[in-house]
Amino acid sequence: MGYAAIEMTPRSKARLAGVFEALEGFPAAFGQTVVVGTLVVTGDAAATAHNIAANETLFRLGFAIPLIAVGAHIVLIVLFYQLFKPVSRTVNLLAFVAMLVGCAIQALATLPYLGALVVLQSGSSLTAFTGAQQQELAMFLIGLSRQASTPTSCSSGYGACWPAT
Repeated sequence: MGYAAIEMTPRSKARLAGVFEALEGFPAAFGQTVVVGTLVVTGDAAATAHNIAANETLFRLGFAIPLIAVGAHIVLIVLFYQLFKPVSRTVNLLAFVAMLVGCAIQALATLPYLGALVVLQSGSSLTAFTGAQQQELAMFLIGLSRQASTPTSCSSGYGACWPAT
């Protein structure tokens, strides 16, 4: 007994793509701006480290939410591929690959963010660094993650650029 596939109209695919665009955009913006903006104190690595330690679950959520957004973006890419397949197979495939590479970059950009938590929780395994140096390293990794995912202004003293305001 087989199941018949339900074919969606181009209009319903376009509407569904809009839903997944929102599912990608809102969580990513929340995870990268609201969560990090709540915990990071610009120019004060010790206060930032304290905020992260006190709100570890929120910090981890700020790491996980952009990864969920990447999943929604992949669904959006597949819908775009199906929508534009009749237009030009070659250009459509090129756009599909380029967008998937963008998703991979977006996912990899979150790794330094998690690295900051690893550095702050390392305790005695990073004895070559003082506590203040570990805090500065964590601040650098957060800045690196933010630099990879947002437009930037390079005016900070942490080696990584912070988002332009």
